[in-house]
Amino acid sequence: MKRFQIKKDAAVDESLIPKGENSLTSLAAFYQRGLYAETAYPELLPEPLDTYSDYNILYGRVNESGSPIILAEDNLKQILSPSGETKFVLDFVADAWNELVAHHQKAIRLKAIRVENTVFKKMEPKQAWESVHTRYNEHMQNLYGVFVGDHLSSPMNQEIVDFDSFLRHFMGYCGKVARNMPVTRTAFITSRYASPLSSGLMVELIKGKHDDDYGKYIGFIRDINFDFFTTACRKFGFLVDKNAPWRIIADVNSSYMRKKMNERQASVSTTKDVFNFYYLDSMSYEVANIKGFLFQMYELFISQQPDVTKLNTTFKGKDSKTSICYTERRRITLAEYEEKYSDAFWMRVIMYLRAVETKSPQTQREFEKVVQRACEHLHWQGMATALSYVKKEYSHNLEEVYKKSLNFHLTNEKVYDRLIHKKPNFQF
Repeated sequence: MKRFQIKKDAAVDESLIPKGENSLTSLAAFYQRGLYAETAYPELLPEPLDTYSDYNILYGRVNESGSPIILAEDNLKQILSPSGETKFVLDFVADAWNELVAHHQKAIRLKAIRVENTVFKKMEPKQAWESVHTRYNEHMQNLYGVFVGDHLSSPMNQEIVDFDSFLRHFMGYCGKVARNMPVTRTAFITSRYASPLSSGLMVELIKGKHDDDYGKYIGFIRDINFDFFTTACRKFGFLVDKNAPWRIIADVNSSYMRKKMNERQASVSTTKDVFNFYYLDSMSYEVANIKGFLFQMYELFISQQPDVTKLNTTFKGKDSKTSICYTERRRITLAEYEEKYSDAFWMRVIMYLRAVETKSPQTQREFEKVVQRACEHLHWQGMATALSYVKKEYSHNLEEVYKKSLNFHLTNEKVYDRLIHKKPNFQF
């Protein structure tokens, strides 16, 4: 493989070389993916993390209870990159990574590993932590683009004269797409649109193609130094991703990684401690999240389309005259926005979106009862308790989270038509 600087004869039996890729037919892809899954990774090496098995794809994106979480970014630390690029991971992961790199460099000096025809000539982070907020912002921009470009018909557009009418149409749109397309950040975190790198627990040595099984096998697994690489990773608390062997993942259950955690934070020594200290519960910030995005969306809509354009036709005898009338849409200041829409209003917005995203079978009457209970929690016990109730009422179990990924993107051709096949039994 030229791009990996590896000779093709690094693999032995040609029939055992997996050649899976997305361009194959369904039958061929099924066989090739199975070949990679069953035979590619050597059994005698330290066990990798199979991100296609169970719920490992959600590693670092949900806590031990399966609730979506957000990395607390103040605990990130820069890791060294010879190219000078700035890469970050969690502080204890950075400590383990630096020791792994030092171990690798020592092995080279002692000639314990070969440096010819290998991808492991140096340990350089090409990709590491990626902000979930950046990806989510891009997703919401795409969502808004489809709403304005594909969903709003001319009559519907003319009905939008203020924020209330904008929100009414946007929530109607969400009722059609949110069953399969995340709208809240909580749903986005566990969707295929979010990057596993957002966990802050991973480092990638190259920007690899995840559908290229041939490249994974020839370029990495059959590399002369792969045994050394996997053993060293295990020694310093990392797991190799079976389905992306250029990616290593901090194993928060390993004794070495727990030691690194404890050195950074004396109170952190268990998996639960990691999630409690280094991550935030996504649902706890969902009201502020959606509230902010809807304000920004309306501001953008007003700036792009400040007027409602209507045709007025008047008749005088047999003659008619058509004129164009422009009505300015009403703007809303942030202060007016904060004053007019209460926490109870935003609670209903969040509950509607989460109910649709989790495909709740509720009727309108049942939905209204749940909203009423949540508002009672809000009034008597505060926002945190109310959102905890909403999270309990509208959440995926782990199997649902794992299976709800889509096979197409928001911007794919005719995707909008495929998203609206079924509506919920309740309305906003």
